[in-house]
Amino acid sequence: MSNLIESLAAEQPKVGEWLTGFAALVASGAGPTDIAHELSMMGVLDPEEPDEFPGDPLFDWLKANQSRYNRAVRESIDSRPGLRQQLRAGFGRDLKTTHPPLEDCGMIVCKRYSRNLLEHFLTAKPDPKWVG
Repeated sequence: MSNLIESLAAEQPKVGEWLTGFAALVASGAGPTDIAHELSMMGVLDPEEPDEFPGDPLFDWLKANQSRYNRAVRESIDSRPGLRQQLRAGFGRDLKTTHPPLEDCGMIVCKRYSRNLLEHFLTAKPDPKWVG
């Protein structure tokens, strides 16, 4: 487990569970589709997006620490050579699909989220705003 994940887990144990579970999935050799599905559930977001759950202590903490959280997820992805590129390819393909009846969603996640991940998080140099 990375020092960043340990630090975040000490501050917010539930978030630590999410991060250690994701890191374990990556380390297990799981396929990129499984990891993409899990990544889409991890809550990697633009730190400047409005809070979706104001007043919830867990999500308030996450919002205040979003860049660090995103960086911990990115470190897990980067720990496995080639995974970032595989995830980029998967989310890129997902943008070209439609999951009826939701035209704004692919088979993995909504297209806006795929575009945000591709443009700001899964790039060779992620957006500093996203990863601190």
